[in-house]
Amino acid sequence: MLDYLLRREAKSTESEKEENVAVSASALTDADKKSALLEAEKLAGDEPAAAAFVLSCGYADARLRAAGHIYTKPFLENVLQAMRKVDRRVAKMMQNRLDAIAKRDLIAKHAEECLALAQRLLLENPLMPNHVVDIDRTWRSIGDMEESHQIRFKDLRAELDVRLAAQAGLQRKVIDALEALRHFGASMDDLPLVQQAEKLASMEQVWADYGRSAEFASLPKSLVLEFEQKCRDIRERHGAKTQEVEAAVSTQEERDTTIVLPNLPNQAGEPSTRSAAKKQASLADAEQTAAFVNALEKFEQAIQDGHLQAAMEQDEVLRRLEKQFQGLSKDDLARLVQVRAGLKRLQGWARWGGNVSREELIQTLEDIPAKNLPLPELAKVVSIARDSWKALDVQSGSAPKPLWERFDAVCTLAYAPIAEHSRKQALARQQNKERAEALVADAINFLESSGLSRSSESGDRLDWKRVASFYQGITQSWQRIGHMDRKDKKRLDAAFEAASRKLREPLQERWVGEIEKRERLIREVEQVDARDRRVVDKVRAIQLRWQECAKAMPLEHKTEQALWERFRKVCDGVFAQRKLVNAVADAERQKNAESKLGLCARLEAAQSESEATIKALLRTTEAAWKAIGAVPRAQEQQIDARYRKANAILQERLKTTARAARHAQREAWGEKMALCRAVESALVGSASMDDAWKAHWQALPPLKAERETMMRKRFNAALHALTGHDQRYAKLLESNRDVLLKNLLRAEIMAGMESPPELAHQRLQAQVAVLQSSLSGMSGKSLVELVEEMSALPALADEATMARLLRLLGKVNLE
Repeated sequence: MLDYLLRREAKSTESEKEENVAVSASALTDADKKSALLEAEKLAGDEPAAAAFVLSCGYADARLRAAGHIYTKPFLENVLQAMRKVDRRVAKMMQNRLDAIAKRDLIAKHAEECLALAQRLLLENPLMPNHVVDIDRTWRSIGDMEESHQIRFKDLRAELDVRLAAQAGLQRKVIDALEALRHFGASMDDLPLVQQAEKLASMEQVWADYGRSAEFASLPKSLVLEFEQKCRDIRERHGAKTQEVEAAVSTQEERDTTIVLPNLPNQAGEPSTRSAAKKQASLADAEQTAAFVNALEKFEQAIQDGHLQAAMEQDEVLRRLEKQFQGLSKDDLARLVQVRAGLKRLQGWARWGGNVSREELIQTLEDIPAKNLPLPELAKVVSIARDSWKALDVQSGSAPKPLWERFDAVCTLAYAPIAEHSRKQALARQQNKERAEALVADAINFLESSGLSRSSESGDRLDWKRVASFYQGITQSWQRIGHMDRKDKKRLDAAFEAASRKLREPLQERWVGEIEKRERLIREVEQVDARDRRVVDKVRAIQLRWQECAKAMPLEHKTEQALWERFRKVCDGVFAQRKLVNAVADAERQKNAESKLGLCARLEAAQSESEATIKALLRTTEAAWKAIGAVPRAQEQQIDARYRKANAILQERLKTTARAARHAQREAWGEKMALCRAVESALVGSASMDDAWKAHWQALPPLKAERETMMRKRFNAALHALTGHDQRYAKLLESNRDVLLKNLLRAEIMAGMESPPELAHQRLQAQVAVLQSSLSGMSGKSLVELVEEMSALPALADEATMARLLRLLGKVNLE
């Protein structure tokens, strides 16, 4: 109880101390808070000092603020290692910045790898478009990267586009040259031989020039082979024609100039036998003494170890030695008597122990019937029991007669299942003998009934399928016959062999032809081309023929099985090759699908590109799309739909851009017409020059080359006339007004526009003139040409006329 109170008092004292420390710490924290935050703010740009401050500062907010000034990887790692378990916010900030650095490094690494791959692609010949698509896809998957990498990739990509364009251009030239060669081949017979040779030489020179091109390796092999083969064919035709002409000329010359003419012994001495006999006699006594002592020691050791059998064996040895050797000492005789007394005691114990062992052996045999042991194990147990009984007789003497009778009765009872089994085996051997005799009789009867026993019987008249089936059936039945007595088996085997030989020998002659048929079928399967689309049907048909042959004439089982294994292996090989061919084709189609998807992705990614880039991309993509082969049928519609959609979006983008350009051209055209009218009106009205006209003109976008030239000419002429106060030009403007109005009315009719009501009569006359011009077959000016002529015509125009011109300009197609 006292210990408990003391511990409680100590705990209360410690808690009071901790509270005091906490109060003092909070007071210090409140006092140092502002100074720590201010110090952290001053560390911007000084990463070593900021890292040291974070590691030493005890205020979390100040640590976080100072950590915000750290960006270098070594300092980030040091601070992260120190703050991992101290300040989670600082550790998280450091980890995020390290992750950002690692990500940036990884992006740079991937960018360098992609740039290196693009550099290698530049060296490839030919350059495959799908490889360029792959590298574009890889580049887009990298993510945000440095501007230097983007500039390098853009330059490399431009070089790749140049290579692809060069390859496409060369292919187009070769196609055109091939078409010209075909046309020449079709019409060369109409040309003289000299012109044929010159034309052929020029085409071969063109082909040689193409061959020296750096992009020649990119041409399709089929195109190159077709061109070269066509050249060879034309060259051969030209050579044959030349030879015909030369032969005709030579024949004519021969006719014109023909003249008829009349008509040691080895020899060695034999060793002395006398010295050996003396030596043997001197050692005989010592050997007998040593043998007796050795046997006596073994006898004593066996008695000490309790080994009765070994002791009895040594006793027999000693008794034989006693008869042969009479010079035993008294000590040896005393030892022998003492050991033999021990043998008698050991035999007494052994006899008692032997009876106990016999009782245990009998008990074991009595328990055997209840165990239902298998016959082999049961026979082994009974045999071991009898051997053990015999061993006990040797070791511990004969057993009492009642005990032996009990043992014999128990053995007989335990052996009864084995005896019954032996009886059944004997009965089965007798039955097997009878079955064998019946099979031999059946074979002899079949020989007589089938006609095989008569040598004059024609082989073609026999039912060989029945003969083969009988032979195989009876052979299998004979093989299934069990054991027989040895004498019966020898006799019946000889009889069956004699009968079966008469069946087997003619069958073997027929089997030779059947085996050859099977071999031919195997060779047919081996010659089947796995790339043939009907390979499965062909192999199935051969398999059906094999089954028909097997049904018509079965072979020996072993031969039939061996041939069938070969045939099946060859068929499996063909199917495996077909599967491999299909896999290769599927892989090729999948690769084509990936290439087309890459083209679709390129089109989809080019929506924000410039008009020129989009046009070039559409051309190259269309050529690449046509060059790519088939794709998996399941993806074909989806890929085609995606391609059409992306293509349509870009085409619509081009159309929109073109419409905007036409609108801008139309607006600029109208503005320039208005400027020309303003200058010309100023000339007629004797107004002064306005410098804003030139500035306004320069600010407007240029028109199409011809239109810009004629508008610029009219504008400059008006400015020049205004500067020089040229009244003749003013009169020209006034005189051209009627021409302008006439052409304007004609243009409104051609454009299908309404004219002012007051001009209805003039419009009717103009319509009649236009109709007469059309009926007479005269090709008048088009609407665009008429508008261009009015734009270039220096003529005065009021506001209404100018408005009509601008409305008419909106109807003009500026394609």
